[in-house]
Amino acid sequence: EGITFHELVAPLSFSGNEKVTQISCQKMELGEPDASGRRRPIPIAGEIFSFPVDTVIPAIGQKIIVDFIEDQDLKVNLKTGTTQISHVYAGGDAVRGASSVINAISDGQNAARHMLNDFQVHDSQPYRKKKRHVSINELKMKAAVREYGIEPPHASKDLTSDFPMVHRTLTEKEARAEAERCLLCDDFCSVCVGVCPNLANLTYLVKPTEYSVQEYSNKDGVLEVSEAGIFSVSQEPQVLNIGDFCNECGNCTTFCPTSGDPYKDKPRLHISEASYDEADSGYRLDANGLRLKADDYQAVLTSYNGDYLYHSPMAKVRFDAKTKAINSLNLEPDTEFFSTQEALEMIVLYENLKDNPIIIDGDINIET
Repeated sequence: EGITFHELVAPLSFSGNEKVTQISCQKMELGEPDASGRRRPIPIAGEIFSFPVDTVIPAIGQKIIVDFIEDQDLKVNLKTGTTQISHVYAGGDAVRGASSVINAISDGQNAARHMLNDFQVHDSQPYRKKKRHVSINELKMKAAVREYGIEPPHASKDLTSDFPMVHRTLTEKEARAEAERCLLCDDFCSVCVGVCPNLANLTYLVKPTEYSVQEYSNKDGVLEVSEAGIFSVSQEPQVLNIGDFCNECGNCTTFCPTSGDPYKDKPRLHISEASYDEADSGYRLDANGLRLKADDYQAVLTSYNGDYLYHSPMAKVRFDAKTKAINSLNLEPDTEFFSTQEALEMIVLYENLKDNPIIIDGDINIET
């Protein structure tokens, strides 16, 4: 399109009479690597030159300025979008720093759902994802075959325009053909499973479900209970990381199409007691339950007489195994706040792994 890029150039000043006509620039070169390993640009002495211009579009980056509230008030629960100020939500770059539009949209949708829940407003026409009549095997086959896109079609030359189109819009037939190339990775991705050289990522299937999350606050001996939203699993294929096999090479991060860190983000399961003992965090599947090790504490989930018993340094909870309703709950003496989110996550993980044909009693069953 006739665009020229000038690299290693830093703008110094603009000049012109009532209208910009020239930009002065400093030529740069890469200096020695700094502590982070990055070679920062440094000016080349005497290398200053100018360009004639008639329009300038500044693109120097932006920073969110929220000088009307305290920094600590903007501490956000990323799962709900709530800040430290009642009924105030935040997301996007204000919370994440420089990030993507996709993340900002996701944060907005997530916050909106929790706003409706907090104010007990129920949408008369809630969003429901259309069910696709495509099997997991069909999705796997689709992902295994590469379909190349069409070359962007050129537009007809328009000699009457000062800024003519270079590429025309697609026809309906072309647009449909491009859309058919979609791999439907929101239904089935598992790229991280295929690219792992150590076979440390494993796809397993879960039963989509959702449960109410409750929060408990102990203030001056008075126990307050509140609904904190919904914990839901809507996607049937899920991925876990096997701690015994993973050497944290980052290959799955490199190839993740959603800029995730699968070896960090996915549940890490240790199939041997030795691996679990050596690790700082992760899960260990037992015959009748699941253990969790975090950085500074451990939690245990046990299946017992039709119930689930959850025990952590913060609380002891007994859940009905069928409904996941709380039959009893006891906070430990020093606990000021407790959420059932972690316990529900452990229940869902245990229920969907205990009968997995590959994982048996915490060990990997591989037939050769």
